Amino acid sequence: MDEIITLIINNGSAVALLIYFIYKDNKFTDNITKALTSIQDSLEIIKENTVKTSTAKKDVKKPQ
Repeated sequence: MDEIITLIINNGSAVALLIYFIYKDNKFTDNITKALTSIQDSLEIIKENTVKTSTAKKDVKKPQ
């Protein structure tokens, strides 16, 4: 039992540090996912507007 307590005391800071880095990595990954999703949504809007614009230009008759 004393060995387990000593093990927890000696490795407590290492475990806490490991948990901190896991949490930090998770938050960082979440922020990247949100940013990339936002960029993807913006690109889809730009693509839709480009398609609408090019379709509208094709519908306009060129003067002769």
